[in-house]
Amino acid sequence: MSKKTTQEKQDGLTSEEIEIKILHLLRIYPIISPTMLQSGLGPSTRPAQWRPVLTALIELGQVIEEQVSMQTPSERYNTYSKLSLPGTTVSVSE
Repeated sequence: MSKKTTQEKQDGLTSEEIEIKILHLLRIYPIISPTMLQSGLGPSTRPAQWRPVLTALIELGQVIEEQVSMQTPSERYNTYSKLSLPGTTVSVSE
C-alpha cells in the first residue's frame, strides 16, 4: 500500500483502502443502498471520504448505481438507490 498523507492519517483510511472496502462489501452484500454502504464502512469513515471514491468506481464501471421506484405497502411511491457490482442480478419485487 502507498504511504499515507498527513490528512489520510487523521481521517483513518486512504482512498485505496476505502475502494477495497467498498468492493469487498459489494461482494458480500450483492445489492446495497448508499446508507447501507455507510454502515458497512463504519461510523469513523465519513461520507466526505467515501463518496468521491464511490463516484470514481461508478465512473470506471466497477460499481453500478441504479434508481428503482416502487410502491410501498402504504401505497406511496419511493425511489431507492441501489449499488451493485457489474453482472449482479437480484430482482426486487413489490
